[in-house]
Amino acid sequence: MNRQKIAKELLKVAKELVALYSIGEGGLRELKPLNITLEPGAVYALGASGHPDLIVITKVDDDFFSYRAYPYKKDVRIQRVIGEDLIERGTKRWLSTYGQYHPEFAKSMKSGLKGGSVKRYKLKDFQRVTVYAEPVGGDVDDLWRDAEDYGNVGFRSDIGDAGVFEIDTDGFRLRELKKDPNFKVLKVTKKASRNAASRPEITGDRRVDDDIWMEIEDAIFDLMDEAMEGGYGGIDKRGANKAIRDISRQYGADQKTVEHYFWEEYHNTDWPE
Repeated sequence: MNRQKIAKELLKVAKELVALYSIGEGGLRELKPLNITLEPGAVYALGASGHPDLIVITKVDDDFFSYRAYPYKKDVRIQRVIGEDLIERGTKRWLSTYGQYHPEFAKSMKSGLKGGSVKRYKLKDFQRVTVYAEPVGGDVDDLWRDAEDYGNVGFRSDIGDAGVFEIDTDGFRLRELKKDPNFKVLKVTKKASRNAASRPEITGDRRVDDDIWMEIEDAIFDLMDEAMEGGYGGIDKRGANKAIRDISRQYGADQKTVEHYFWEEYHNTDWPE
């Protein structure tokens, strides 16, 4: 028997010997594979707390699967037997609280928990976008509450002749907004920065444009995910500062401005030392 076959046999034996356990309301219990339908695009709720995360499955194999939770920008990989347990617990809680308000999600989740078919969604439906929409069915005051049906609303008087609504929404509500005769969608971008008024200066008198700043923000969000893992395989505060320097050099941005943005945004984070 060659080494590869020996390794496979040893792995098989190890899986049979090692049991995983979970602590819940009923105490310690062994985790066993469940008959949950896991497919890319399937939507469930995951977590043992009172507020489970709504997730989208992205990748699946025999022993692991990956998913994304809000803001749906980065995959999280989890051992299948552990993830299935968290999905079962989180989805049942989510259904009891929110299922009646989201019948399409609820129908797919209930079927998937029993091993049945599931509806497959696209990540872009869940990701946040900023929409610039012109009011065409009335004046701004008349349509403000209508605009709020689609998300958080602001107004940009510097765009167009009479100004436009700036709406923070997601892919689901964007589709409905495009069908609404009261609005004309002019532009859709990634979710605008909360610090949009103070974009970082770069060398000379140029400024980092919106697209580059969005890339910087994405890099910072990824850095936050790593930093939060801390001693569990992530980076510490010193590593975060080095990464900020690397991000600044990569995008030609002023390091102090990027650093200030990072620490100001996340000053309440409990950083591992």
